[in-house]
Amino acid sequence: MADSQDVKMEQFFAAIDEDLKRRRAQIERELADTMARERANAENEARELSLSVIRAEERRAHVLAARQVAQLEETLSAQLAQKKEDIAAAVFSQVRSQIAAYTETPAYKDFLVQSAKRIAGYYRRGGIAFRARQSDLRFADDIRAAAGVPCEVTADEGIQLGGLRAECEGSNVGVDDTLDSRLESRKQEFFEMSGLSKYN
Repeated sequence: MADSQDVKMEQFFAAIDEDLKRRRAQIERELADTMARERANAENEARELSLSVIRAEERRAHVLAARQVAQLEETLSAQLAQKKEDIAAAVFSQVRSQIAAYTETPAYKDFLVQSAKRIAGYYRRGGIAFRARQSDLRFADDIRAAAGVPCEVTADEGIQLGGLRAECEGSNVGVDDTLDSRLESRKQEFFEMSGLSKYN
């Protein structure tokens, strides 16, 4: 009888063991599935986070690169503008030197005489007030003689290079036949033809 009870007890515990094994296997499978899902979710989240960080870094890099390019373009543009100004300044400094040398030649006196004649021909009456550089007042008699009408010749500090300005009584129109204005009128043409224009 005892043996029969022992057998039953063994069978009972064996059944319990089988049930425990089955439950443990089920739990292990469920745990493995859960861990696999969690691992997959974690990997997906890590991948998304990584992509998000990469995209953020790419955007930051693009913004930084665009800012650097803009700064470089601004710097180069400023350097180019300065270079253009330096070239133009050097060219016109040389031109002014050549004009200054010209005003010391006999041809310059002839230029003033012809200018006075043109201005007198424009007004066609006396009362002309010629203005010239202080250093050109030495030609005042020649200018008056060339005009052929009553006129005066006075100094004008605004004339730097040479030539004449004039006004006339009874006229609201002034005449500017200075070398200053002639040079100024050619500046833009020079800039455009040489590619140094600030608009290029």
